Amino acid sequence: LAQRPVPPKDPNAPVVDRLATLEKDLIPVGKQVPDFDLPQADGTRINLYKALAGKKATLINFWFHGCPPCRRELPELQKMYEELKDKGFQIIAVNRGDSPEVVGRFWNESGFTFPHVLGGTGAEYQKIGKPYG
Repeated sequence: LAQRPVPPKDPNAPVVDRLATLEKDLIPVGKQVPDFDLPQADGTRINLYKALAGKKATLINFWFHGCPPCRRELPELQKMYEELKDKGFQIIAVNRGDSPEVVGRFWNESGFTFPHVLGGTGAEYQKIGKPYG
């Protein structure tokens, strides 16, 4: 179960309008999120629903290597994961469009220990990314 942030349609709109747009586009609390079964950089696969088993909360993060804000937030997510993983918290990072070699090298060099998957590109990525906004 999750909610997803969606950027406001018009960043210059009044805050009340932006919040209404954001709320309208969220996956409602209590609604089951779309499942996925995707490979990690090393070829092993992660199925979302299986990964959720026994977890109290799961954060699904979408990122790509060429996104500086994405790369800056991943170390913060690692800290959060280390602090909360024994309390039933899970993170799954879904990469958009980078090769397994780029993702694997980056993941290993960065020392991240939470799961990551390759979300693919184009139509392949749309199957996973679009339902989450």
